[in-house]
Amino acid sequence: MRRPDSSPRLGIQLSSLGSGPPEPLLETAAAAGFSGVGLSSKETAEWIDSGLSCAELRRALHSRDLLADYLDPLMLWIGGSEPTFASLPGDRVLELASELEVPLVNVTIGGHYDEAEAIDAFASVAHRITKAGMRPMIEFAPFFAVSNLQRAAFVVDRSEVPTAGILLDTWHLARSGGAPEDLEGVTAGSIHTVHLSDVSAEVPEDLLAETMNGRLYPGEGVARVGEVIRRVETHSPGAIFTVEVYSPSLRGRDMDAFARRCYDSARSLFTESTDVTGTTRRNR
Repeated sequence: MRRPDSSPRLGIQLSSLGSGPPEPLLETAAAAGFSGVGLSSKETAEWIDSGLSCAELRRALHSRDLLADYLDPLMLWIGGSEPTFASLPGDRVLELASELEVPLVNVTIGGHYDEAEAIDAFASVAHRITKAGMRPMIEFAPFFAVSNLQRAAFVVDRSEVPTAGILLDTWHLARSGGAPEDLEGVTAGSIHTVHLSDVSAEVPEDLLAETMNGRLYPGEGVARVGEVIRRVETHSPGAIFTVEVYSPSLRGRDMDAFARRCYDSARSLFTESTDVTGTTRRNR
């Protein structure tokens, strides 16, 4: 098992490695050098419903020196909209998150954006997450009601939940028209997690298809992922960095090679970089 000497540590969204039983996925993540994983609430529920207990999953993580960084997503729908894709009920997500003892729960809000309704919906579930001993975060995406970083920051600030924060996905940031500089308008310390992947220069018509099937390795597109990393390290020093490259064509048949490439491409962005003031530095 490779273990990085430099910091910050890197995690991987486990579902980006493929589907199936958790043990092979966890083994691949650990062997590639990752020290944590993001868990899909839907896939985790399927494992538990198939007979695996949360205690067994925690032991599988621990035996490989992996942390469960967060559970994702807890999906909310607002604006009178009907759900457009299947998601796990919120109560089940909270139950799993508590039993798995994850520190963070990711919240997404679909439907038609209404400012007051988005704030109320997030605040309500964020209070429940906090009461259960975890921290809530909201993820924006161009096809969600909370569609960009500015809306996410506004909802978090107005929710008045001190532990609440944002999951910043570099693919979502780029495809929603955002840029690394947008962090300057966001409350310092409010980025809880960063998902690392990249985008091509050409914007497709179907963004949902691209986000689930056509992401690039971090640093190999035009999303300025390295600059996002540097700004987040200054803006929110406690943020967790997680690679999330959904791309069956890149993954191919060799899951282990794909995981190593995910790790190496992301880690290279931390090894030597230029901070936002123009000073070249080596990471801690």
